[in-house]
Amino acid sequence: MQKQKLVVLAGPLLALFFITTITVCWPVEPAAASGPSDTWVKTRTTTLLKTTRLRERQVGLLLHKMQRRGGTAQLRRAALARKRSVVRLNCAVSRLNAAVLAGDHAAGDPLVARLMRLNKRVRALDTRSARLARRARVPALRAHVRTLLVARSRLATGTVRLGRMDGSSSARIPAATEPQQPAPLPASSPGNDAPSSPPPTTSTITDLELGSGQSGITYENVRFLSSRSYQQATVTITRASNITFRGCVFEGSAWNGITINDSGGTVRDITFIDCYVKSSARMGFECTSRGSETSCYSRVDLRRVTFDPQGSEAISYDGPAVHTDCTIEDVLIKGSGTRPDLFSWGQGMEINGPRGFLVQDLTMYRTRGSNWNLNGKDSVDMDWTFRNIVVDNTVDHLGSVTRHPDANMICAFNVERSEWIDCTFRNARPGAAAAYLSDCDRNRFDGIALSGLSQQISQVDGCNDNIW
Repeated sequence: MQKQKLVVLAGPLLALFFITTITVCWPVEPAAASGPSDTWVKTRTTTLLKTTRLRERQVGLLLHKMQRRGGTAQLRRAALARKRSVVRLNCAVSRLNAAVLAGDHAAGDPLVARLMRLNKRVRALDTRSARLARRARVPALRAHVRTLLVARSRLATGTVRLGRMDGSSSARIPAATEPQQPAPLPASSPGNDAPSSPPPTTSTITDLELGSGQSGITYENVRFLSSRSYQQATVTITRASNITFRGCVFEGSAWNGITINDSGGTVRDITFIDCYVKSSARMGFECTSRGSETSCYSRVDLRRVTFDPQGSEAISYDGPAVHTDCTIEDVLIKGSGTRPDLFSWGQGMEINGPRGFLVQDLTMYRTRGSNWNLNGKDSVDMDWTFRNIVVDNTVDHLGSVTRHPDANMICAFNVERSEWIDCTFRNARPGAAAAYLSDCDRNRFDGIALSGLSQQISQVDGCNDNIW
């Protein structure tokens, strides 16, 4: 019986060993005068993309197990192994970057653009891997995370140089080396992969409601309409799982564009990909959880989504201090707070209570209220990571609506242990201090490059150990 078990386990273990060996040990092609061949670069990039997808699945699975079981010794060992494999992947991609940079590639070369996408995915994987290590509480955590950050910094340098070759605005200099006054960002270029216009649609649905436990449904290229009834969102979700909206357009309503009302964990694994949310009277996207202090929605993700200016807030996540593992990635917020006649608030994005958020590659333009409204729970590690965020209040899509004189770029209460990495903030008048922090502790804001008018940081009510 033991021999049979060994035979069954041998196949997957050999496959994993084979992939890892190819990824790390495949030698770089000997450089000719013009660098490696296009065929070699293409093949190598494809191999590393496959490895990145494998690591993404592995890290995501461990994060999910950690959420359900906590940090067992077995999971700590697995998290440490994954961290090491991610560091090796970083080094492999850095070597590929160096080989391509040494070659003769013209600006706009598709090979360079593809390599840029690989760099972007690996850097996002770095962030999730660091989160996994922190959550697993691996031994000598600081040393392991420092090793990952060194590899990530080396990778970031190559990304910047590739970005200059590619002409891409998404490759910004890491915060540690960024100048005090960064160059202006072009108003027409958000620097991420959010849709620039509504995608084409092939069907329409009015007042969609998912509340009877629907699961395993994909809505693709659908235009969602609203009857504009009182407090009727264009799409409402109260009980559903494993639902995907891909390439969809959400027309505005007299209420919200998208409403998710969870009740003690009745909503999970909802994903919006390549979607466009048009202006609504209230919010573009609102996700709440009520009825329990120990259960909440989970993995409600926004990926490559554009929000037109909304009446009050563009994006809102609200609920108890429960880990949700939500990802907001490649999102463009064109503005918020266009209806002061109906709603007093006008923030760009808010997180009120839930833990475990990864927000990356998000661009936000001028809002009537504070750009970020963040509310944590006292003495609770919120596990919020903000990476490659651009907030530019000099870009105004609000029309005749003016920014509130008390609006901040960050307005935070009771937030502990959030981290901001490779972020660019440009403030403008009217508005108050760049950041207003109340009773916030041990947050890392030193990854924010702040410029423009009003760069004041206000910390009140017992803030401690915040790094700027």
